[in-house]
Amino acid sequence: MNLIWIIIDCLRLDHLSCCGYQRQTSPNLDRLAAEAVRFTQCISPHIPTHPAHSTLFSGQDVFTHQIVAQGGRQELSPGIQLLPDLLREAGYFTGAVDNMGQWFQRGFERYEAYPRWNHDGSLPWRNGEEVTDRSRRLLDEAAAHRRPFFLFLHYWDPHTPYMPPPPFHRLFYEGNEKDSAHRSMDPVWKSPWFANYFSEWLEGVTDRRYVIAQYDASIAYADVCLARFFQRLTDLQLWDDTLVVIG
Repeated sequence: MNLIWIIIDCLRLDHLSCCGYQRQTSPNLDRLAAEAVRFTQCISPHIPTHPAHSTLFSGQDVFTHQIVAQGGRQELSPGIQLLPDLLREAGYFTGAVDNMGQWFQRGFERYEAYPRWNHDGSLPWRNGEEVTDRSRRLLDEAAAHRRPFFLFLHYWDPHTPYMPPPPFHRLFYEGNEKDSAHRSMDPVWKSPWFANYFSEWLEGVTDRRYVIAQYDASIAYADVCLARFFQRLTDLQLWDDTLVVIG
């Protein structure tokens, strides 16, 4: 049995259409959910991404593995066996498409890294299409090994800043997000932390509904990208012999 673990960073359960959300954000995930097991009380062990994934990979609480903040110098102890270590020892081919290799590359035979942030001060670059292209190539490589495989795939699209590409960027919003008549973003801009963090991405935006629509559109975009990966899994006749876990 193969194992594919897909993380969609910052994906909210209550914004999936298969979980009752009013917008059709996730038709492809909906189809998967209809024939799968859904865990509605599955809660992230910690926030943000770095400590949460440290727990997911190690099975240890944050106060045990001591990774309690994002991007710190502390690394997981070499004495802690991670999931890819265990599966590799069990004979699995282990591969990942991720951008946190400085912390989580250990145990993977093949690690496909992609850029985390632009270094010129511009907005972050990451998109589901690039992750999917790399994931499909990695899947082809894993299948060629003719042994069980474990793949870890990390999607970031629903993570801020919400920047779904056209035509997704207008999928759920048709108004003028910078109309001065809107006041729902006023509390955001009054917070120095949020104002600084969102100043470039949301410059001039006054309508909170636009931000939510961009988040939902980012989910819809990731959903379409995942469908391409699932199709490749089917084309290789691996679907029935693969456990897919999405979180």
